[in-house]
Amino acid sequence: MTILTGTNGHTWREFADRLYADSSDSVSVVDALSESLTKRLQSTPATGGIIFAECPASLIASGVKAPGTLLDEWKTSAAALLALWRRNRKHITILNWDECLADPLAFDEWMTSRFGRKLVKGAHLLARAETSLAKRVIAYAIVDRDRDATRLRNELQAASQPLSKKAAVLAQTTPEFALAEITQQQKRLAAERDALTARLSSLESDHSLLSTLHSSLVAECDALATRLDSLQSEHFSLSTLHSSLIAERDGLVTSHDAVVTERDGLAAKLTETQHKAIETHEMLLQEIQNAHKESEDFFEQWKGLEASSGEIHLSVERVLRGGEKHHPPHNHLDYVFESASLFERHWRRLPVRLVEHNGNAGLALFHPLGTGTTPLYHWAPDGQENGLDFMLFVPNDKKVTAKLVGVPASDLLLVRDAAAKILGHLSVHEGPEAERWLFADGSRAAYRWA
Repeated sequence: MTILTGTNGHTWREFADRLYADSSDSVSVVDALSESLTKRLQSTPATGGIIFAECPASLIASGVKAPGTLLDEWKTSAAALLALWRRNRKHITILNWDECLADPLAFDEWMTSRFGRKLVKGAHLLARAETSLAKRVIAYAIVDRDRDATRLRNELQAASQPLSKKAAVLAQTTPEFALAEITQQQKRLAAERDALTARLSSLESDHSLLSTLHSSLVAECDALATRLDSLQSEHFSLSTLHSSLIAERDGLVTSHDAVVTERDGLAAKLTETQHKAIETHEMLLQEIQNAHKESEDFFEQWKGLEASSGEIHLSVERVLRGGEKHHPPHNHLDYVFESASLFERHWRRLPVRLVEHNGNAGLALFHPLGTGTTPLYHWAPDGQENGLDFMLFVPNDKKVTAKLVGVPASDLLLVRDAAAKILGHLSVHEGPEAERWLFADGSRAAYRWA
């Protein structure tokens, strides 16, 4: 008999239920907090157990419940399963559920080698639900701020049976890994945009060449028309002399017929050339219009990627990047949010600053210019610069953590959303030394406000 259980979550349970339906004679699914779980392991020594440890960040990113509720339920189940595993290490194996999803073939091979026969019956029983990179980054930050959740997650990871190096890499959910994926996507889109721009330039060059050819053909047609007029004038003169040159009539008539034949041939050739030139011109014009439309569609898609983010309550009409100073150990990057709103509060211009001091990153909010409305309801300035009061928030500073205890939720949302706006602007628009702010150790700490 094999008992399957796991931390609070839904994806491993769906897999376990399907496995139970296919192998009901040898598999049993038990909840993590069930009192019968320990009794069954003690009463039946031959019983083996598998604990699926699902990452709390993946669970929160799925959004099935409120993040706080999911995290509390997960911590309760994780603590109970770790205690059960410590008492029954010989009979229970812990598997990282995210690694199982990342490399189902390795998981299938492990199950076969562990129990001597194939239980999974194919990797098709594993279903990996995709979540956005932004949700994964925010979920990871929520877990990282909870010490108990971080400790339990690390203990489960240390106790887990490794499946493969590939699974360990693919199961990563850190913000740095997600931001690296976003950066690669931006580079690929930029390369596609450059290719489309080059193609458009090539088509415009071809259009210019064909326009020159068309002008040359028009000039040739004008010359042929002039020659035709000359031949017609000559024909009229010969007709006038017909009565006096009766002896030469037959020769002149023959010459006239030849001239008329040549004229008709030239006229037909001219008409055919004109039609071909017009058709070629219209075809190239249509191709240029299609290429222009493709470039416009691509540009709209590219601009749409700039707005990709999670649920942000802070509304900003325009984000302006300001000055940047580097005087180690202190560095900072200024921004101004124009027409900013958060629920019932509004600011015409809200100055903010991303700072770094001795490798610790933080966020500074300045008192807006020309208004008596403070950025936060609980406004306690930490200093003043150029006549403007400011408050400084450093995630790694215990004093800041204590200062945030008891403040209204809207104040926390303003700090979090301001950091998200700045990092989102840096990710999309880059600019001088953007990678320095995105990937510095201090910048990762500042990102936790988001």
